[in-house]
Amino acid sequence: MALLESGGLEPNAAIQAVYDAEAIGIAGSGEFGVCRLRYFGGTTNHWAGWCTPLDDLDFQVRPWVPHSGWPISRADLDPYYDAAHRICDLGPYDYSPEGVGLSHLSWPKLDAAKAMLAFRHRSRPTRLGE
Repeated sequence: MALLESGGLEPNAAIQAVYDAEAIGIAGSGEFGVCRLRYFGGTTNHWAGWCTPLDDLDFQVRPWVPHSGWPISRADLDPYYDAAHRICDLGPYDYSPEGVGLSHLSWPKLDAAKAMLAFRHRSRPTRLGE
């Protein structure tokens, strides 16, 4: 069997055992071997289809977060997000209430400094290995 990335075309217990680990210090993070898969297509082999882009804050340097800050911005990823939406059958790259099919609902007015609404798209489960 040829190895592709870190696994073959089918699950393999010996290769999956790389994830035999326990997360400590992060409540509810679970076991790695349950949430990550090491065969062709990776974790998309059990992905439920929920998607949302990274937030601008994810790219910024934050003094209290070691090694934070990226050399790119969210805007640099936008063209790739658009392409990913087509590949993953997510519909338009639009995370507004209208874009996710929720424009018929009313939304509370929130103080943006304290809270925000965030929306996700859900595709049919896309198995990238296939």
